[in-house]
Amino acid sequence: MQRTQLADRIMGEAEKERRQERDAWEEQKREIQSRLDATMEMYRSLALQHKALRQSTTKLATQMKDLYVENANLMSVLQQTEAKQIAAQRKNRKLQRQCQAWHDTVHRMLHKKQDALGQTW
Repeated sequence: MQRTQLADRIMGEAEKERRQERDAWEEQKREIQSRLDATMEMYRSLALQHKALRQSTTKLATQMKDLYVENANLMSVLQQTEAKQIAAQRKNRKLQRQCQAWHDTVHRMLHKKQDALGQTW
């Protein structure tokens, strides 16, 4: 009878040990599953952030390209405007020289006329 009791007690202790080990494994499994779930959620969040950043980067690249094209157009217009301004300044200087020449001619003619009138008096 003692052997049966001893065997039952050993079997009970072994069963208790197996339950404790199973409970420990179940707890460890829950912890790992919890960490896996948190990691998956973080992955989803980072994937969404990546997608948003990629879209933002694409939009910025398009805007940069548009600005580059617009800048090139503006530079071309600026060069044309500067060329027109230089041509207008040259024409203005030429007209000023012509006006000065006319002024000098008229002034000389008036002095000759005055001299001629002054001599007759």
